[in-house]
Amino acid sequence: MTWLAVIIVALIVLVYYITGKYLKASKRAKNLRDKLEEAIYRALQAESEALEKASGILKRKEADLRKDAIRRSQSVTRGRVAEQIAPYLPGFKYDPRDCRFLGSPVDFVIFDGLTEGTLRQVVFVEVKSGKYARLTRRERQVQEVVELKGARYEVIKTSKD
Repeated sequence: MTWLAVIIVALIVLVYYITGKYLKASKRAKNLRDKLEEAIYRALQAESEALEKASGILKRKEADLRKDAIRRSQSVTRGRVAEQIAPYLPGFKYDPRDCRFLGSPVDFVIFDGLTEGTLRQVVFVEVKSGKYARLTRRERQVQEVVELKGARYEVIKTSKD
């Protein structure tokens, strides 16, 4: 019976030893799990803060872009109005009655002197406003052809009469 008692005591010691190791491992696992959860929480919080910051930046950029678009639109509208009323503004050197508005690729064709009965010249006019006003590629092409005397006059008949 003593052998039996020794085996039982040995088994109890073994169970106690294994239980101790299990509890230590379980405690370490819980600590690691807690640290991991804390790290995940901090990472998610940092991500959330970064997203909020980025969202704020995007909203400010969007507002700036909208303001710029409105400013540009207003500038274009003012330019188009200036084109239309240019012949009536002080300093315009041609008779407004001699002006014909085209809008594109040039703003006006002026038949200088036609109203008075003596046509002196035909002038192509492009009206520009603003400090960054410059001719477009198409407008430069028209200017170059006119300056090279590449313009001509044609009569096109539409009927056989």
